[in-house]
Amino acid sequence: MNFNRLFVLFVLISFSCEPDDICLDSYEDTPKMIIRFYNQDNKQLKNVKNLQVSSDYSEETLFFGETDSISIPLDHTRDTSRFIFTLNSSNSDSNSDNIFINYNRNPVYISVGCGFIMNFDLNNLIIESDQNNWIKSFKINNQNINSETAKHIEIHH
Repeated sequence: MNFNRLFVLFVLISFSCEPDDICLDSYEDTPKMIIRFYNQDNKQLKNVKNLQVSSDYSEETLFFGETDSISIPLDHTRDTSRFIFTLNSSNSDSNSDNIFINYNRNPVYISVGCGFIMNFDLNNLIIESDQNNWIKSFKINNQNINSETAKHIEIHH
């Protein structure tokens, strides 16, 4: 009789255990914001030379080089991120523009092993005005940042 009880207890414990949940590479991480750069006059893609992008929440440079498109992370601990976009950063005639991005954060639960990722809803973007802005205008194409498959913002210069 004790053996039967012990066997039933063992079976119940075995089926109640959950396997360790690991996070597979196939799960997406928190998506970055995709920005594409366009010519102000003809609206064609246009490279930015010696572009340096940095943020006020990180001491690291997020990007440096020549490109017509970048992906940058938003701060997942706040509803605002500030970026410094510097044109011709390696030259004496460099020009920096400050960009403020306001958004709502939307945590999305993936699994026990993966935890949460953060999606964002863009509210607005502000380019701080100065005497010599190299960024002329912008357009928000996709307010929902939940993947990295399409551009979210166009910057015209």
